[in-house]
Amino acid sequence: MKKAIFLGFALFWLAGCMVGPRYSRPEVRNPETYTQEASQTDSITNLKWWEVYQDAVLQNLIRIAIDQNLDLKTALARVEGARAVLRFNKANLAPFVDYSAQAHLRDFRNVSQEAGVGFPTDSYALLGNVSWEIDLWGKLRHANRAAFADLMAT
Repeated sequence: MKKAIFLGFALFWLAGCMVGPRYSRPEVRNPETYTQEASQTDSITNLKWWEVYQDAVLQNLIRIAIDQNLDLKTALARVEGARAVLRFNKANLAPFVDYSAQAHLRDFRNVSQEAGVGFPTDSYALLGNVSWEIDLWGKLRHANRAAFADLMAT
């Protein structure tokens, strides 16, 4: 019975150690040159699209539309959120330091109303905590790579 429990625990422990294979990007062969030559002359294709129209009112409306574009603002917010997740995951690789301080001071005016000792006592506390998760199985590194891939996809 003890051997079966030990074997089950060992299999459960080893299953937690299994991490997927390291991803390697496949090679992509890009052509050395473009199939068409680039146009060297000035044409309408080389202008910015909002400069094509020479109407000042229309260009002002285009500027207002770009400034108040909610889809663009939503996309920028998603990118900022993905950056925040990446920074959070990178911060998990570093040690975590936490501290707190407390001071309890008794008021001299209320000492006579308290029962017990007539002398006021003050108490102070300073607490600190340092913790660091060792990334033995690559959980934090894989989360960091996944967050970076999500940022690039966003």
